[in-house]
Amino acid sequence: MSGPGNTCRRADLDILCVTPFYKPAYVYGGPTRSVPVLCEALAALGNSVTVYTTDANGPANLQIDTTRPHLLNGVAVYYFRRHGASRYFYSPELEDACRRRIGSHDLVYVIGNWTYPLLAACRSARAWGAPFVIAPRTSFMIGTWKHGLVKKLVYHLLLERRLINSASALHYTSQLEATQSRWLRLTAPAFLVPNPVELGEFCSMPTRGAFRCAFGIPADAEVALYLGRLDRRKGIDLTLASFARCLRARPSAYLVLAGPDEDGYSRILAEAATAAGVASHVVLTGYLDPRTRLGALSDADVFILTSYSENFGMAVVEALAAGLPVIVSDQVGIADEIDADGAGLVVPLDQAVVADKLASLLASPEERKQFAKRGPTFVAKRYAPMAVAAAMEAQLRCLV
Repeated sequence: MSGPGNTCRRADLDILCVTPFYKPAYVYGGPTRSVPVLCEALAALGNSVTVYTTDANGPANLQIDTTRPHLLNGVAVYYFRRHGASRYFYSPELEDACRRRIGSHDLVYVIGNWTYPLLAACRSARAWGAPFVIAPRTSFMIGTWKHGLVKKLVYHLLLERRLINSASALHYTSQLEATQSRWLRLTAPAFLVPNPVELGEFCSMPTRGAFRCAFGIPADAEVALYLGRLDRRKGIDLTLASFARCLRARPSAYLVLAGPDEDGYSRILAEAATAAGVASHVVLTGYLDPRTRLGALSDADVFILTSYSENFGMAVVEALAAGLPVIVSDQVGIADEIDADGAGLVVPLDQAVVADKLASLLASPEERKQFAKRGPTFVAKRYAPMAVAAAMEAQLRCLV
């Protein structure tokens, strides 16, 4: 993927990032971790970075002052009120700020689609003649359209398509995301830069055992961990069914499904675990705060993500950074990189294969130890924040 151009000027950039949510709204998963790391690294390179976002935090709103900017690690963050509790993130205050101020920035970087902030940012950028980049973060991939296809297509055709095609560039985070977005036949140029991962937080992990104790998991159990939003697209049903088969070979194993619920899916998963006869070995934790999340990574033996459609795999990279062996489906954005570097196991969407690989890895402490050594090196080589930010900066400079 060649990117939008080859002739780029050298000067500090003034970047406006418009995103429907931002830290500390960690309930929304990976983007709430990767986008701030990228913004802060771009600022550390000497660029001026401003963020417009909403105060959304799942069904509730953040308890945060929306009347002033907040300086977070070199980034000026404006939180605007979200009206209602929907994932449309309706905020006329954000729209008004975009309409009045976008012209003062060199470039606009817009996260996601199917949200009001995208319409507000892209329409305002076009009105000002400002270049803008859209980062769909999975939402152009065909797998994300299967649920509610007709509704999404109508919305896309009526409200978004012309805006998306008029973007200066589209930002994909993996080759898989780019490939599986081609079906939309968008005409805007595109470039590929991966997500950055902040490595520092994984240098001092919690003492092993505290998480198990808090959730009633035996100290000597073998623990497989899924960490992320409980979303059908994540293939958690396949993970659960595969674990049920694995349990026959590894009867002391436990499966932890950790993350905020999406549309009551935790109840469906709990019912599936009961129907499979494995409910006593499946732990649904709900949302984990940042420290407890590290405890889960520390206490697990294997991380598993059998996603049906995943643009990148932020939770996977964080597990690797924490030294946790990983099993991922071949539909996870960074599966090829993991396979090429021998950093983890990549599996097809096949219940028998997943169950076999999971049982084998749980049964082999030595193999897990080897993967644990490779993980942090893999992450540092490919996803260090400053290196990723430099690659992003190079692409953005070509647009202004």
